[in-house]
Amino acid sequence: MNTNSITPRILLVDDNPKNLQILISYLKNFQFHLDISTSGEDAFLFISTSRPDLILLDIMMPDMDGYEVCRRLKADPQTSGIPIIFITALAEPENKIRGFQLGGVDYITKPFHKQEVMARIETQLTMIRQRQELQALNIQLQSSNNMLEEANEAKDKLLTIIGHDLRGPIGNINNLLHLILENQLDGDDRNELLQETILSVQGTYFLLENLLFWAKSQRNEIEFYPEEVDLNELIGETIHTLQSSAVNKNIIISSRLEDTDVVLGDSNMLAVVVRNLISNAIKFTSPGGTVVVETKISAGNKLRVSVSDTGIGLSPDQIELLLKPGIHNSSRGTENEKGTGVGLSLCSDFLRHHGSCLQIESSPDKGSTFSFLLGLPE
Repeated sequence: MNTNSITPRILLVDDNPKNLQILISYLKNFQFHLDISTSGEDAFLFISTSRPDLILLDIMMPDMDGYEVCRRLKADPQTSGIPIIFITALAEPENKIRGFQLGGVDYITKPFHKQEVMARIETQLTMIRQRQELQALNIQLQSSNNMLEEANEAKDKLLTIIGHDLRGPIGNINNLLHLILENQLDGDDRNELLQETILSVQGTYFLLENLLFWAKSQRNEIEFYPEEVDLNELIGETIHTLQSSAVNKNIIISSRLEDTDVVLGDSNMLAVVVRNLISNAIKFTSPGGTVVVETKISAGNKLRVSVSDTGIGLSPDQIELLLKPGIHNSSRGTENEKGTGVGLSLCSDFLRHHGSCLQIESSPDKGSTFSFLLGLPE
């Protein structure tokens, strides 16, 4: 059926006014939109601006007969799919065969019989509707298949993370506890291993939190609760939480924050975003580097939040990949720290709830700046 109208559009092509009058009288009381052309050239002119769902085409016309009109329509990919019913007084089998060979779908013979005309038209329109319904169903099925494939890929990725990235830290914690119980560590070794374990537990906790948030996000189970959030306090708490990871790599974390500290947003989502950006900055910065968290008033009553580092940086291709939806393969950090690829995906999802998006400025060996905008109270 014509995509521009619910009512099927039928084009009558015949140079004989009497034939047109009869067909119009048959069809006028039905839910058809009728258009008329009195020659082949006129039909092409009409079709160039308005595509019919079905064409009733007379064979015997001057200048250009119906066979030639059909041949040209079927040769053009834009019009080849329009079904054509020939109108003819020619009863010889060879004439009908020629019409079918050119791509016609049916014949209406003269003199007209109303019931036959209506039956043949309705048959073709029913077939059109069925093809379109089947096409729409195929599109839906393809979309569902794509979603299932993406879900399976995400599931496999998560299982890999759970099976690999959680097993190692938990195994190390288990080994350390056994060593402590067996009194096999002296004071210095014990303190050093305990510090490493604390970092491992912290990293594992953040990993689990990311995975749980991501799983809920994929199932649309996370509610967005916007409120006034003390962003400076949130940033300060996050820096304090991640300070031990930075100290362990001899990285200095500093902040330059506007006095304007209240933004509109979901505090839990913003905490996840800020934590992931700072954690990534530490991860991809070499020992002795710096990480700076900054807020700055921007146009349109917005606050720009940025996390900058002196790390290894990113190429344009890497930036483009990171900004695409989904879980990405994560590189190891400068001290061989593991990653999951979930964190930035979460950041993008949560920022979309805030009407914002993640922006990345970076180049290889020159550090990176990850930033986003948040709304300020009126």
